[in-house]
Amino acid sequence: MNPGRLLIGVVLVALGVLYLLDRLGIAQAGTLIGSFWPLVIIAAGLFQVGVTRRLSLGAAVVLVVGLVLLAASLNLLPANTWQLLWPLALIAVGVLFLAGIFSRGRHQTDERDEPQAFAVFGGQNLASGSQQFKGASLTALFGGVTLDLRPAKLAPEGAEVDVMAAFGGAQIIVPEGWPVEFNGVPVFGGFTDKTAHTAGETGPRLRIRGTAIFGGVEAKNTP
Repeated sequence: MNPGRLLIGVVLVALGVLYLLDRLGIAQAGTLIGSFWPLVIIAAGLFQVGVTRRLSLGAAVVLVVGLVLLAASLNLLPANTWQLLWPLALIAVGVLFLAGIFSRGRHQTDERDEPQAFAVFGGQNLASGSQQFKGASLTALFGGVTLDLRPAKLAPEGAEVDVMAAFGGAQIIVPEGWPVEFNGVPVFGGFTDKTAHTAGETGPRLRIRGTAIFGGVEAKNTP
């Protein structure tokens, strides 16, 4: 299952359970959500680390922000923390920009036949070098993901790309000549196919499916 869809599904189920317990008089949903909502941010950071199999700068920032917000919501930090937090955050981001860290390490090449990409509050550019490309899983939550398939070769049975874009976007760069088939669910979002199609296309196909929630998924032949 797509990691982004799994994360959103778990969050929705947890909210449903909390509100059900609230209606039954067992727990106070508002109090629990107000105290522990930063766990969603922490979970998103952990998902990104698990999918990319490395602790990137973006994932580290998400985890730190989530932990700080959780500590603040549980009143584990001094009362004046909020007054200091945002100026310190701006200073840290400015230093990172001056150091050029945000411009490094964005492009990655993955030789696996079924690569995965996960971006939350940031971006990830992935190029597939697979010579038997079978599919991919892309997740963009408040961020963007680009999958470049031009170095890859399509598997004889075709391939399927599963996309989850929520408040973000996913872009798939497809080699010319690959037949593309879209099958997605847009929720205040959209799917756009800008690839070149010819009459009577035969052979293996690239199937793109997924969900776009206040976001977009786009396939095209050139960056």
